Amino acid sequence: MTDNSSNSQIKDKPRICAIDLDQEIIEALQDKGLQCFSGTLGSTVKVPNSGRDPSHPVLPNFYFPHNLHEYDILIVDLQEPEPIEYKEIEHTRISSKGSEKFILLSSYPETIFDPRPFSANILGNRLQEDFLKKETLVIVLSGPQEIIEYHSALITRRRGYQELKSVNHSLYKFIPYSKLVRNKAGHNIVSSNRGGDIENLICKYLKNFTYLAVFQHPTIWLQDERKTVQNNDFLPLLVNSDNEIVGFADFSSQPTAIFVFPQVVNQKKEFLLDLINETLPGMQGYFILIE
Repeated sequence: MTDNSSNSQIKDKPRICAIDLDQEIIEALQDKGLQCFSGTLGSTVKVPNSGRDPSHPVLPNFYFPHNLHEYDILIVDLQEPEPIEYKEIEHTRISSKGSEKFILLSSYPETIFDPRPFSANILGNRLQEDFLKKETLVIVLSGPQEIIEYHSALITRRRGYQELKSVNHSLYKFIPYSKLVRNKAGHNIVSSNRGGDIENLICKYLKNFTYLAVFQHPTIWLQDERKTVQNNDFLPLLVNSDNEIVGFADFSSQPTAIFVFPQVVNQKKEFLLDLINETLPGMQGYFILIE
């Protein structure tokens, strides 16, 4: 996956890092003159763990730009991918530096290794370094929450092979409120009537949305009033028939804005093109960076 862009009329802004978007969408963005890096959180893998062969080394195989802090927009599609077959060569480090080697392990009874929560944690750390400290945008197409326990080992010259303590990671770790996500699927979605260009976009694609997760409205503590209230920087955009949040805008990480939308069936490419080319340029303040 690379930063392939059309050679004609390339725009300086915005620079887009697209994670796990279909190649068709990447090419459509590039055809609009947008610089677009195609990355991934890694593929889910069918691991041949069994009672006789209980454990296999695995690599997350995520791919992010080394200069992520220089990008303006991050788009992450959390739609659950189809698993690929395990190939040992794809999960073996060709070379390593120093006297220690860290490896991830997939062990029986696990037969599907999902690296995405592990990679999402790394992505979150990368975003915290510089990306979230400037005027940027994060767009998420939501998928089912995954919280996975990862097992690892350390190989050293002196101590040899040593298993490490397991750790849990969440698929939503790269954005705030990762603990406020719950899996629930459905198609009945209504707009929260926020008005403006974002409302027009939502209404245009309302029948194409399908949700796979719901989100709790975050709260903040008011020390002076000694009470907890809803965070007004968190704006529900879409709710289901039970009035649960399935899409939102979050401005609590200013100067970064975070938009989370449900999955868009059949018209994902058109939705993202409209969002980036038509809706965001009309938002005062945030997207003077979209020329």
